[in-house]
Amino acid sequence: MIRTKKFFSVLLALVMVLALLPVGAAHATDDTTPTTYTVSFDSDGGSAVEEQKVAAGEKATEPEDPTKEGYTFDYWQTEEGTEFDFNSAINDDITLKAKWTENKPATFTVTFDSDGGSAVEAQTVTAGGTATKPADPTKEGFTFDSWLKEDETAFDFNSAITANITLKAKWTAQEAPAEEDSFTVTFAAGEGTGSMAEVKVEKGKKLTLPENGFTAPIAKEFDKWDLGKPGEQVDITADTTVTAIWKWQSFTVTFDSDGGSAVEAQEVIRGHQATKPADPTKEGFTFDSWQTPDGKKFDFGSPVDSDITLKAKWIEKKPDTFTVSFETNGGSAVEKQTVEKGKTAANPTAPTRKGYSFSGWYSDKDLKTAYDFTSAVTADVTLYTKWTEIKYTVSAGANGYYTLKSNKTVSITVKRSEADDTCLNHFSSVEIDGKTLTKDTDYTVKSGSTVVSFKPETLEKLAKGGHTVTVNFDDGKAETKLTIYAEGHSPKTGDENNLALWGALAAVCVLGAAGGLILLTKKKRTDK
Repeated sequence: MIRTKKFFSVLLALVMVLALLPVGAAHATDDTTPTTYTVSFDSDGGSAVEEQKVAAGEKATEPEDPTKEGYTFDYWQTEEGTEFDFNSAINDDITLKAKWTENKPATFTVTFDSDGGSAVEAQTVTAGGTATKPADPTKEGFTFDSWLKEDETAFDFNSAITANITLKAKWTAQEAPAEEDSFTVTFAAGEGTGSMAEVKVEKGKKLTLPENGFTAPIAKEFDKWDLGKPGEQVDITADTTVTAIWKWQSFTVTFDSDGGSAVEAQEVIRGHQATKPADPTKEGFTFDSWQTPDGKKFDFGSPVDSDITLKAKWIEKKPDTFTVSFETNGGSAVEKQTVEKGKTAANPTAPTRKGYSFSGWYSDKDLKTAYDFTSAVTADVTLYTKWTEIKYTVSAGANGYYTLKSNKTVSITVKRSEADDTCLNHFSSVEIDGKTLTKDTDYTVKSGSTVVSFKPETLEKLAKGGHTVTVNFDDGKAETKLTIYAEGHSPKTGDENNLALWGALAAVCVLGAAGGLILLTKKKRTDK
């Protein structure tokens, strides 16, 4: 008999401990960062322009124009060489390069009036520069003295040129030698045209070869006299004819590699074509073309008719890239990423799927190997989402009841299988027999998993008998039964809020009593 009493005491203590088990709660936070891209500005030798951070889909701000000595800024151009539109949306990192036009300095013309002497070619001089003193012209019977300005003062070739100017030759008359004491020098044009005055040279004296006074043939220019270069002195021992020698007129084509490997300049005969050189090289760039000073592509099939400097146009090489794709296995879409070789992919914002919680990215379809976002990307890769199903269960107050006119609150507690501390955040609504109840009017809800408490006035409206209670969440639901009893009806357990629990206790008690009876019967048999 004593053993039976001990058995019931232990059983009752166990039931009381189970009824007092607590439910814990915690809090979680979520943080997302908007995607931004970098707009970089390559001033191509000009003043620096600060890069910009632009949110995806937004527009970059057009910066102040950079400056570069000797050039005028045109616009910002893309890697393809087209003008960038600052009204366009930014959806990737981008580098813009400055487009420049070289400034041509102001020039002035210095004209030489030989006053009947041999012709002297005019000079084009940059503003503020100085003219070059030409070789002295010649004039039969005269000695050249100097070049005079309009006010008949001598011109200083060290003075700066600030306007167009014409200089006139000043001559001093020579005494004519006796006819028998001199030789006659005449000048022949050769392939050229025009005429030059003959010169008398005293016997025993030298002739200073004059500058050319003939008109050059088409596409040619004066090279020298058959006796030497202008300004050289030669012996004359008889009447002599000096003939002009002509050479093809040529121009210099200079190649500016803009930081690339050097390319040798070319001398091209007027009207002929320059030879396209081997493409230069520049680390990190691909050669595109040779451009004229006004930024146009140079045509090597066109004739050259002046000195010209061509500048290399480069296109920056894009690094090798790979694609990281995301297979969400039924969840919301995640945008693929383009990643430079050897760089790491960005861990994207976790996708969502109703009824499931996100459990990470995996590199295999079988979801056995978790992906490491610190590892370098060396090939195209597809990552797969692992999901864990979310379940909602009634952890307290299941299969409860309410007795009419009892004016008691009935509560049920719903637990979330994943991140239960966020259970209340997912709460949506409560239904009884498919009819949605009004929060705060028909029931209240609070945290601690999710605790729903039905107000007596709501339960008083229900018919006697069983009802289905559904607690809805944004990613699942939980269901239980609620029984409405007539006024005055109540189980004998003393806990009106948990009929199922008291039913279970009653069953345990019955089983315990049966066990005790069996033990007592065995004992009596043993005693006999």
